[in-house]
Amino acid sequence: MNIVKAIIKKLLILSIVVGIPTALIVFKNTLDQTKIASAAAISASKLIYKKDIIRLKAKHKKEIAQLKLKNKRNIAKAKLKERSKRLIASVPVVGTVLLLWAGKDEYEDYLEWLNDNPKGSADEYAIYKTDLFLEP
Repeated sequence: MNIVKAIIKKLLILSIVVGIPTALIVFKNTLDQTKIASAAAISASKLIYKKDIIRLKAKHKKEIAQLKLKNKRNIAKAKLKERSKRLIASVPVVGTVLLLWAGKDEYEDYLEWLNDNPKGSADEYAIYKTDLFLEP
């Protein structure tokens, strides 16, 4: 009986000595395979979404271009308005004086034009002034 116990004890020690390193090697191999499989899955999913992202960017770029064309006049008005605000705000005192001075002269020109054109409107005066600026 003691011989059987000794053999079982030696076999148990041998299985522990051989089994633990073997289990670690098997675990390491399984872990490496899992890492490779997950990296492959991630790169494959990135390719799928990359196509969608490129398609959506092109679609939105086209929509933005269409909206810009559609609202070109409104965009130009807004830009002009903002530029004039920045110009006047950059030099507050001088800008205010120039604005009042230019407005007074413009109003006097408008009154003179009204004397020459009694049935004229402000819109017609604006067209007249733009024609003056545009003609060389």
